Amino acid sequence: MDTIDYSNLNRQFLFGRDDVGKSKAQTARLAALRVAPHAEIKAHHANVSQREFDVDYIQRFKVVMNALDNLQARRHVNRLCMLANVPLIESGTAGYLGQCQVHVRGVSECFDCHPKPQPAKHPTCTIRSQPTKFIHCVVWGKHLFNLLYGEHDSDNPLLDGDEKQAGANDPVVLSDDKLFAKVFHDDVAALAAVDRMWRDRQRPQPLTLQDVVAKCYDSGAAAHTHEDAAKLTDGRVWSPSQCAERMLAAMARLSGDRLTRGCLDWDKDVDDHLDFVTAAANLRALCFHIPMQSRFHVKCMLSASVFLLLLSWLTGCFT
Repeated sequence: MDTIDYSNLNRQFLFGRDDVGKSKAQTARLAALRVAPHAEIKAHHANVSQREFDVDYIQRFKVVMNALDNLQARRHVNRLCMLANVPLIESGTAGYLGQCQVHVRGVSECFDCHPKPQPAKHPTCTIRSQPTKFIHCVVWGKHLFNLLYGEHDSDNPLLDGDEKQAGANDPVVLSDDKLFAKVFHDDVAALAAVDRMWRDRQRPQPLTLQDVVAKCYDSGAAAHTHEDAAKLTDGRVWSPSQCAERMLAAMARLSGDRLTRGCLDWDKDVDDHLDFVTAAANLRALCFHIPMQSRFHVKCMLSASVFLLLLSWLTGCFT
């Protein structure tokens, strides 16, 4: 279900710079066909755990080869292969190490015969494409902060197109309205258009800045004024329009800091940093129908997992 990111380009030969944003499965198929034009390959841009990929589906094959990036999916495919009596070749990497095992029912142990250590991070595709927990949105919001205000990277997908083409030494990011449209509407709409990803869960809802500010998504939330928003407590869950106001206000100040001080280092104890991530995470959660949380809740998450968040990922102990 994942799409190609710039960070994927340095360790494989199937994708190039022009493929960023495209489906990994579909692009890999095209790359393989360039090598073997007569091969029969069917790509599925979908989650391997979807109902259509059941025991009957697995029984169509003589062998199954795993190249998955999370333990839950590996266990799922292992169970299907054991039930279907189809050999499974399980492979993967951890850091700089790789492994490959063959699992055949009645001949060798299965993938789940021995307990596996719990992974210390969630896969990239979950964060980027199918968040299911609020912590996924928090990590996404912190990553967005780093893209906007961290060290300059010419491959940053949020750079303004005209500035990027002009070859500026430190090109500016998208304007506030364009940024909001990209991350909360265009990117979410692109994910929502992939029907297979949402057969077993609610399809995400793209947001526009105009609708959020107009409180079209504030059903059930108490009415508020700008003065009320300025007095929001950490323990109160902000409404969507309050999130938009806080995010835009923080962005205005952070952009000024970025111009005068250079790249900014994330600090959960700086109000503008925490406001930005709290607002961005809540708007992201709103898109994916995940319950919104308070600023205090976000700060607790960031404090409890600061080491792993420095690596831009998260532990699996939050619910």
